[in-house]
Amino acid sequence: MEIKEVKQRKEIIEPLLEVWQKSVRSTHHFLNEKEIVMISQYVPSAFENIPHFIVGYDEQKPIAFMGIDGERIEMLFIDPICQGQGIEKN
Repeated sequence: MEIKEVKQRKEIIEPLLEVWQKSVRSTHHFLNEKEIVMISQYVPSAFENIPHFIVGYDEQKPIAFMGIDGERIEMLFIDPICQGQGIEKN
């Protein structure tokens, strides 16, 4: 796995949105499908506006990401296939 900070995010928004959707469906059981679809409209903007954006790749494919603003982790999403495997420790 490769982990790197990404400055130019437009070219990977679609695969990141896919990771986000899979992760949310796997972990955010308090949201229904309609709410997930509604929120997903705003997620690309959040990707582009977070100051520090870290992406984990497996064979060039995004599998996880974290957004940091100052000293706060604002977003952390991991593809469900990789959850529980210690990816957050790398």
